[in-house]
Amino acid sequence: MSSQSPADEPQTLEFAALPLDKNGPHCNAWGRWGPDDQLGTLNFLTDDVVARAVSECVKTGQRTSLKYASMVQVFASEWTDQALQLDS
Repeated sequence: MSSQSPADEPQTLEFAALPLDKNGPHCNAWGRWGPDDQLGTLNFLTDDVVARAVSECVKTGQRTSLKYASMVQVFASEWTDQALQLDS
């Protein structure tokens, strides 16, 4: 980790200021948070950031699965139902 916490760092840096890893993919910023970091930009999701987002966005507490296949089934089912109603 760098000496600064992610909350102290600017959200964006000029490209020239990024610590490019010559062994990584083109235009990477690997190493921005230190050589052992596994999170990358997710370092910006601090407890304070999440708490603020929850206080502003969560209204009902209803949870939604992030499982892609189940969401495709839901949308496909709704689309099929709407299409069938149009044909009626």
